[in-house]
Amino acid sequence: MTVDNGDLTVEVDRVACEGHALCLVYAAEVFDMDDEERAVVLVDPVPGSLRGAVEDAASNCPVQAIRLHAQSAASA
Repeated sequence: MTVDNGDLTVEVDRVACEGHALCLVYAAEVFDMDDEERAVVLVDPVPGSLRGAVEDAASNCPVQAIRLHAQSAASA
């Protein structure tokens, strides 16, 4: 689900992450890999200009390790 206004926060399940690094292909501005070859979030909340890229990264993660949490402006 996509919310057009409000913040989008990102969480990586480090247990599920297998280090495929596809998130970097879609949103290198938001994700990086740590020393254990697991994804880490660099930018949180995500700016609106990167929202689509982060949604693509989450939907294309082969192990679904990326969770997106949208908060509408009304409930912020």
